[in-house]
Amino acid sequence: MLRPLFHLCAIVTLTCAAPAPFYAHQVNISSCPITFYQKTYQQLYLNESESLLTICFNDFYDPESHHECIIIPAADNYTQIGFEIKSSNSSYASLIKDNVKTITKELDCYVHLSMMHNSKPYNVRLVNFGTQAALHLDLHVKTTKFALVVVSRLHVSNVTIQPPHSSAFLDISGCRFIGAFLERNASMDLSDICKTASCGVEGNVTLTQGCDERQSCTLDQCSILKEAPFSSCNSSVDPELYISVCKETVCNHPDVDGLRCRFLEAYARACSGMGKHLPDSWKTEAQCSPSETGCQDRTCSDHEFCGVVGGASVCLCKEGFASRYNESGALGNPMVCSENSASVSLAGCLLEGQGINSSHLHLNDPSCKGEMDEETHMLTFSFNRSNICGAMITTNGSHITYKATIKSENRSSDVITRQNEVEIDFTCVYTKPETKTVVFRIKDSSVVQSIASGPWSYTVAMTAYTDAAHTRAVDSSTEVRLNQKIWLKLETDGLDADTISMVTDSCWATAEQSDNSTPRYNLIQNGCANSADRSIQVEGNGRGTYNYFSFNMFQFSRHPGEIFLHCKLKLCVRNNNNCVPSCGGGSGRRRRSARPSYGGEAATFISMARAT
Repeated sequence: MLRPLFHLCAIVTLTCAAPAPFYAHQVNISSCPITFYQKTYQQLYLNESESLLTICFNDFYDPESHHECIIIPAADNYTQIGFEIKSSNSSYASLIKDNVKTITKELDCYVHLSMMHNSKPYNVRLVNFGTQAALHLDLHVKTTKFALVVVSRLHVSNVTIQPPHSSAFLDISGCRFIGAFLERNASMDLSDICKTASCGVEGNVTLTQGCDERQSCTLDQCSILKEAPFSSCNSSVDPELYISVCKETVCNHPDVDGLRCRFLEAYARACSGMGKHLPDSWKTEAQCSPSETGCQDRTCSDHEFCGVVGGASVCLCKEGFASRYNESGALGNPMVCSENSASVSLAGCLLEGQGINSSHLHLNDPSCKGEMDEETHMLTFSFNRSNICGAMITTNGSHITYKATIKSENRSSDVITRQNEVEIDFTCVYTKPETKTVVFRIKDSSVVQSIASGPWSYTVAMTAYTDAAHTRAVDSSTEVRLNQKIWLKLETDGLDADTISMVTDSCWATAEQSDNSTPRYNLIQNGCANSADRSIQVEGNGRGTYNYFSFNMFQFSRHPGEIFLHCKLKLCVRNNNNCVPSCGGGSGRRRRSARPSYGGEAATFISMARAT
């Protein structure tokens, strides 16, 4: 196609004295841009052939391409062809509005293409009414002609030109709607999505039910994944799942421009992951803009698309992702409770869909904000034993409960708010650690026992010492004599001392391994020293994760052999000093005899071997 370049006269307020001719040329109309089916263009691409005059907005006319054009029957042997831009004219604006009832805005300017044929004028005007636009044809023809409006190879509308002279008008503002193009104040049955779409005078699209609600929505646009160039990857990545989710999502959010392209982009990435790289031209062929994955100043995740809420562009959830939460009405994943921490993750796109600003959310303690994952856009709130972020702790006989609340900022200085108030409670319930009886032999210098109870996992250790400073631990070579004081340290590891205290509830000695055998001698009862034995002392019981008790060494009468100690420990959720046993003094205490009743000075050893 020949495109000789000619100087074109473009004057805003004056008509060209000698308009220049054209055959094919690109014309800058940035001083009077035209809104064509809700897209504003600043260039015109003009072609004149033997039978057609084409005025296109996005490239020179090609019937095989997705061009947006006005196609007008041409007249042979133009003797004068010109182009000019004219400013607002009230009488001309009235003429347009009288003939195009859907035009409601004020006239700004218009583009005038003028031609002469056999001394008769042949005029085409594109009239700018801001977000609206009109086509005005003033032609002389020998037979009835039709001027066509074509968008993306679709014949959208036309205007009839009657001989011998005709002045025709058409609103070219229109509406775009998921691949369909509607004239203003018109409706279209979109059977593919079971809807009827209506284009309002202001360009707003409304939907009404167009078929039985039991019919499933389908959308041929998503099936492009089975066509070239996507089909080259179909054997490596099955397109059916992508098509299914694409149809479902677009059916639920049909007013979002470019939504379909999110799924095509996801499929292209999946193909790349399998070593099947699609040509860069797929975006052009699928009518996807390279910038469509962006959403204002952020990039939507794979499970999101760019939509509009409250007039702002935000990342909303795709239907396949949102469906897992819709039934329960949840805004994110279930809470994760572990032994020393708890967390809950909310989906940013679900919050956006509810009009909730994620940056305004915090836990009970306002300083505990959520952490947004920049890739997945999941917002995670967490607390742990060292910082419970204002969570409430309660306990009963069998469970410990942590309750926290995610809430929106209390901006008491604001007179009004347009943000939803948010209060999301989440709770962790732990099985209270079981009471365990730790059995060890006094002849063992140190005993360690691991205990697992629900989510809790900890160890209990008991170590014997021969000094009050607890520096000289008893070992297999240590000789302990009767009436010698020894100190026992009971200690847990793996529990948070700020939250949990260990209470030595009771300790007793037996001559045999069984904890309920006889004879039995009580050292600690109900957390307190046996008041009948003045040698027994208890230190730090219930104040942390360890405590001590001491007593003077003894042996059982008529059972001069091994001694077994048994201790029953309890774990207590701390609240001030509520875990410390109340032990009152008394006058009924008496000192144990320094010697065994059967007489004789015998050594008692703490060892794995039997004492002799």
